[in-house]
Amino acid sequence: EIDRFETLYPKICMKLRFPHSEQFPELEDRSDPMVTLVETWVSVVKNSAGIRAQALRRPVDAASRIYQELQKRLFKPGLPSNFKEALIALAMADLKSDIDTKNLLYGWFKGEDRKIQVPEDYLRQPDGLRNVVSGKSRVLRPIGRGTARSALGALLWLIKQVGCSGLVLCIDEIEELAKLRLQNRRDQALQALREHVDNAGGDDFGGLCLYLAATPEMFENPAYFPRYEALQTRIQQVGKGINWRGPVVDLEKTPLEETEMKGIAKKIVDAYQIAYGEAATEWVTDSVIGSLVLEVLENRERTGKPRLLARKMVEMLHEKRSFEGEGDPNSGQEILVDA
Repeated sequence: EIDRFETLYPKICMKLRFPHSEQFPELEDRSDPMVTLVETWVSVVKNSAGIRAQALRRPVDAASRIYQELQKRLFKPGLPSNFKEALIALAMADLKSDIDTKNLLYGWFKGEDRKIQVPEDYLRQPDGLRNVVSGKSRVLRPIGRGTARSALGALLWLIKQVGCSGLVLCIDEIEELAKLRLQNRRDQALQALREHVDNAGGDDFGGLCLYLAATPEMFENPAYFPRYEALQTRIQQVGKGINWRGPVVDLEKTPLEETEMKGIAKKIVDAYQIAYGEAATEWVTDSVIGSLVLEVLENRERTGKPRLLARKMVEMLHEKRSFEGEGDPNSGQEILVDA
């Protein structure tokens, strides 16, 4: 889906991670990173405008000052107009403690695929901090195919506004592009990838660093990166040596047999037993392992069978350990209390 910015943008918003910042310690709240980011930006604007909690005793002055600060900060060529309006509406809604509008805007910033309406009064030069009287609303269209690229540029601008240096964007498993059946779709995806690489460090994307991870075949097979020279010449390898400790094994070309899958499951049980003791795994019989292996082998998910088996095995072990044994110090209830 790398050729579709509208699917890439929400995933970036969902997986944002911020470094430790003494200036803005609130950035370390990762429960909802995009909400954390826009809320931090609003705090920056309010501080620059000299808005403190006690300033709300003079609402006319507070609204006027914050609106002037918004106009000054958002006067940037290339910043999408709907992104500007969303930021202005968020700051004004925050000043009025309008929780409903703020929640709508949070979803919009995260790339939710729906239109939202914000009070038009929030987007006008304020005449004091008054109730919404016009009753009119402004529709903000969702970030989609035509606007996602500009929204990513705006997101990068917003990240730098709160004191971060930029955005490191890591895209894993680029080799998935090779599984596209039609050659023209593969070519379109490679073209889109080349555009992403070109954007990094450009005028609208200064401070964007792009890391791509792919199997060696993508670089060597004439059907992939070598087929599209404009992309291959733009990619620089990280490090010159080959990591022989990290070999690439294609398990789909040489699938594991049932006996080998059972061996993997038993190794996971052994490791779990070392970590949590024999009591945590004594219920895992050969029959239990055999049933799980058969279930995985018959599963139709695209995920590799060994990976799926490992995930299911660990989930099963954790679930059993967490929810059994009343009074057990390792029970889920005790773990939750300790956390």
